[in-house]
Amino acid sequence: MNHETINLEWTELVSASEIEFPTEKKFGIYIWGFNIDNVFLPYYVGIADNIFSRIMEHLNSIISGKYVIYHSDSLKKFREFKKKEVNREKTRGKIYSPNWPRGYITFINERKELQTHIDFMVDSFSFSYATVDQSKISKKELKEIEKICINQIGKENLQNTRSGFSTRFNINHYGESRVVDKMTKQTANKGS
Repeated sequence: MNHETINLEWTELVSASEIEFPTEKKFGIYIWGFNIDNVFLPYYVGIADNIFSRIMEHLNSIISGKYVIYHSDSLKKFREFKKKEVNREKTRGKIYSPNWPRGYITFINERKELQTHIDFMVDSFSFSYATVDQSKISKKELKEIEKICINQIGKENLQNTRSGFSTRFNINHYGESRVVDKMTKQTANKGS
């Protein structure tokens, strides 16, 4: 089977406070996570017709209680806690998990206790993206590329709840080394 080669050029990581909206929509794949102690921790891989709008949706979902909140001391180890129950004492690990829409009341009632940890997630939030030519890559093909990237990092290393496999593309990663390293390290480990 012939594999089509796709080159993804990842931008430098951008923090939430550094976002500058481009004048045109960016179509492609993105990765966001947290920059903690100068180490990028990937959290989620996705695709979008308008990457910057989608990134803002993710940030707003953290702030508004639509996403899992981890204790600030446990965020860099979120993989250890992602399948565990919420820590009701809120001393470590997963301290809030959305259960929409009924869980919204929980979020409202606990928001002051959660705020420090939400702020930490927002303050350490970073993302990178790689655009693709929409005239050459369809949305369906982009979904296949997303699956490959999720698998290259390892679904167990991300908060993503869905992934899959695609053997159609070979992907080369370039650009931001902290992203490229995450994409290629898992691939190299799987091959050894």
